[in-house]
Amino acid sequence: MITSLDILDKTGIKSAKTLTRWHQRGLIPEPMVRTHPSGRGKVAYWPDWVLDRCLKIVELQRQGHSLQSAALVLAGERFRDNEERVAREPNVSDLLAAHQVKHTPERDGTLLEALLFALLASVKHRVTDDGERAALFLKLKERDAVGLTLNLWRAGYNPVLVYDGEQVDIVPDFVVGWRLSEGHPPQTAFVVAPLLPTLLKAMPKLERFVGTLPTAWPAPKVWMQHGDAIVEYAYAPAGPLGFELIRETARVVNNELSIVNAVADAVDDVPSEAGSDADANSDVEQPEHV
Repeated sequence: MITSLDILDKTGIKSAKTLTRWHQRGLIPEPMVRTHPSGRGKVAYWPDWVLDRCLKIVELQRQGHSLQSAALVLAGERFRDNEERVAREPNVSDLLAAHQVKHTPERDGTLLEALLFALLASVKHRVTDDGERAALFLKLKERDAVGLTLNLWRAGYNPVLVYDGEQVDIVPDFVVGWRLSEGHPPQTAFVVAPLLPTLLKAMPKLERFVGTLPTAWPAPKVWMQHGDAIVEYAYAPAGPLGFELIRETARVVNNELSIVNAVADAVDDVPSEAGSDADANSDVEQPEHV
């Protein structure tokens, strides 16, 4: 563990209030506050890795990033780290395919097939035709749906099946709205089903294998175009349409949209200038001088 004073000393940050604000923005965790060893006053203790995170934030701010764009860059790095960690580990589907289990008293099969049947059960009330169910089973197998589902779960995301009758996607729940809003013919129908409830019902011991429940979830926000401006609103699940925009939360996010696109390019290994113009928006917090 490391104290706030140690972090301030090693990073050049001037005030502990900066660490408090970074915690409020979700950049670093909440510290453990304990009585000072002298018995007088309190001391905040942080996990050792927080020092590296703070050094990275300070460096990003020196490069011209706002706190908002620095958070997006760090999120992109965590995404890449998760991908690299999964890539280094043995293929989950291969391991599952090597284990034989009894599907029914009359039928044996692999653990991978058992989990595929569990995924298929998540849409049993939506895909009822036997031929279509057989085709979907093959698509799930070809897409390595079990491996994708378990890897997303292990990384802290809630996996959701999105199926348009042709293509199968397994995505985090917060990507579903984006996936459905992409350009599709008006007649396109989607089957959308969360996968964890069905998997855990079929195989409760999976939770011990994966080791964590999702730690990321969608935020109740929407971006709307008003002329040349893109405005973000928080919304509440109320009103005649099933939601109401909270107009007091409105803020222009044109610059953040460009940052999101830049970070997406960076994730694809395309050089990016993310955050170079992020401070133009007065609603985005200005870099702190450290």
